[in-house]
Amino acid sequence: MLEKLLEFDKRITVRLNRYKNKLLTPIIKFFAFFGQEPFWFAIIAYFVFIWYDPTAFVILGGTFLAGLYIVVPLKYIVKRERPFQKIDEIIFLDVPQLSKSFPSWHSYNIISLSCATLYYSQNWLLFPILALFSLMVCYSRIYLGSHYFLDVICGIIFGFVGFTINILTTQLWLSLIYAIEGFYIYPVIHQYWVTVIFTQWWYLLLVISVYCVIFMNAYYSLVIKRKKKKSIESV
Repeated sequence: MLEKLLEFDKRITVRLNRYKNKLLTPIIKFFAFFGQEPFWFAIIAYFVFIWYDPTAFVILGGTFLAGLYIVVPLKYIVKRERPFQKIDEIIFLDVPQLSKSFPSWHSYNIISLSCATLYYSQNWLLFPILALFSLMVCYSRIYLGSHYFLDVICGIIFGFVGFTINILTTQLWLSLIYAIEGFYIYPVIHQYWVTVIFTQWWYLLLVISVYCVIFMNAYYSLVIKRKKKKSIESV
């Protein structure tokens, strides 16, 4: 049974990966970025250091955190090689990945954090936009050759699971944050600018440093890894 499932997974992955279009490829790569951690780190950091909103921080940050104890252990347990490493027919267009294939981090991120965004905003007009982004990010994992079809499907399922777990524990995390706020030396105002950023040079430096780290992480993932890939291919 397992062998038949894996064979089906291989066939549909190759079929979805096989289609290539010069105009579509850069669009697919653009959408793939929204499943990467640096993009979401930047948004989560915004709700902590710039526009302070503990509810947004817990809903988004906690959902991402759930992936650390759902996705990461599964990658180490299953240890599935990526399709471009195992299947000759796969056309690999992504940057090299260090982690294992199952399940897809990108799929988990975009699904869980899209659900979190919709839940926090309570704006259903965002649903078609988030649905489109989720679909394109998930498809990008197969199109670029980084994941199997089942990696993506399971990443989507775990995304809903991670989001649900976080929502069930949101009040607990908020209670902890409110307790910590009692030790702040500056006035705490929710859903408002962190005004200390305009008055204290050290805080402004802290914020710049945080975003520099996030930017360097994204730069390494998008540029350095791609250069390494090209240098390996040219050998």
